[in-house]
Amino acid sequence: MATGSPSDVAALVVRLASSRAATLGSGRLVCVDGPAGSGKTTLGAEVAALTGAHLIHGDDLMEGWGGFDTVSRQLTALVAELAAGRAGSYEVYDWHQGRFDGTVTVPPAPWLVVEGVGSSEPALAPYVTALVWVEVGDDLRLARGMARDGAHMEPHSFNVQGVIQLNDVDLGAAFLPQNDDSSFQGTGTAKSNAALNPNALRYYRGYGRIGMRSLEGWETSHQFIVSLNRRFRHGVSFGFNDTISLYDHRSTTPRIEHDANGWKYRADQAEADRLLGAYIPNAIHIMKGSFAWALPSFQR
Repeated sequence: MATGSPSDVAALVVRLASSRAATLGSGRLVCVDGPAGSGKTTLGAEVAALTGAHLIHGDDLMEGWGGFDTVSRQLTALVAELAAGRAGSYEVYDWHQGRFDGTVTVPPAPWLVVEGVGSSEPALAPYVTALVWVEVGDDLRLARGMARDGAHMEPHSFNVQGVIQLNDVDLGAAFLPQNDDSSFQGTGTAKSNAALNPNALRYYRGYGRIGMRSLEGWETSHQFIVSLNRRFRHGVSFGFNDTISLYDHRSTTPRIEHDANGWKYRADQAEADRLLGAYIPNAIHIMKGSFAWALPSFQR
């Protein structure tokens, strides 16, 4: 673990990466990951300045608050092209317009720096020369986030805990002919091992479900609160409160699939969050009432 000023840590990172063989074709790839507000952008900019590298910001690749899978998809396609000696490209997301608006071309070069949440995507591991994890205290991260994004952050919850099932059968496996059990005289998905013997289709053979706790969930909600309190004489008071849910959208269950490199988020994760993430509470209105009476003291 290294501590110090961003410039000192950046110099250490460059020395470490320079001592290793090229991993991105003839170039080197440095990824800077860590939680929000930890200093990834600052360190990434320092490394890029020392090496003359093109700097990619993870926020530019992400399709809104829940678009973590687009970071993985775009980075994986980009580094594959660069590793083959060809120019790659990525789309830039406009957070004000709520859509991708522009494409950046990245030619092969001696250095490439990627900073942002998700830059340590497992699928990138074969191409990464040095991976840096940056972290600071939660209080400092929150202060930085509020100073940077202000009130725009208030309706958003981040790092919501969830569970990723790393060894579940891939979605759609029941529809693939190669997964059918030829000895079973059934029809449709009933004859698939996804239904008959799911353990035969798990990525990690010999194990059942493997759950990994993750802090990648998110939620955006808007509520309107009406409150009325009235005090009367003789210690009598009434109170009424109504919390009205106007909007609530949250991340859905992680959708993963497997390949030769292990597991990864499916390309349709952001679309699933958009279509299925609307939370409809059991009660749009949550009403509470109160009554208080300060009993008088009785004296003989």
